Amino acid sequence: MKYKDDEKEVDTLIEKNIISIKVEYNFSIRNYLKMTFNRDVNKKMVIILMNPSKATDKESDPTVSEVLRFAKKEYKKVIIFNVLPFYGTDSDDLSPLFKDESKKEIIEVLLKSNINKISEELLEDKDTEIFLATGCPKDGEVKKVFLSQLQKIYGLLKNNSSVRAFSITEDKKIFLNNEGTTYHPRYLKIKKAFTHEKIVEVVVKDKDGTFSLTEKENAPK
Repeated sequence: MKYKDDEKEVDTLIEKNIISIKVEYNFSIRNYLKMTFNRDVNKKMVIILMNPSKATDKESDPTVSEVLRFAKKEYKKVIIFNVLPFYGTDSDDLSPLFKDESKKEIIEVLLKSNINKISEELLEDKDTEIFLATGCPKDGEVKKVFLSQLQKIYGLLKNNSSVRAFSITEDKKIFLNNEGTTYHPRYLKIKKAFTHEKIVEVVVKDKDGTFSLTEKENAPK
């Protein structure tokens, strides 16, 4: 893959290519991007974003480039997952896909497969540093599906001690947006953002059985 690093193209090695499946409305899916830097370190970064935009195994997009600019300083391997695996430059563009009742069954299969792939990766290596940077869609139908899938991811992360998030400023250390989810790199220059260690301690199970991100004793104030 090539991504923009200031004015220069910088290569990373792709360990595994993306998986793309064509569905109706000319949508494709990407379950993950796995990239390995040519550098002598061993740390691995897993980051969970909203949904794929344009990045493929050949070229990055602004979001992936921002992630890689941050990751290249500390990590050997970077794995990018998404809450929703469907390509869409704007998440709201996915609305017709979720409103089509005839596609409901295949959509559910693809969403389940996406969660399973995230789960497999997290179980594979418990020492991996995991970052939440999901943002939240605006469209009502997309948001509904997104939050449902995000609940399943929170469930996977609730006992993991290596989950982190990026704050909006170093001073305020605010790592949740108005929707109560973590900030997306599209709206946050993560290379300049404070990284809160062990954010997983604020992933809590509420009385109604759902999971949420709630500030606790050691969370940023």
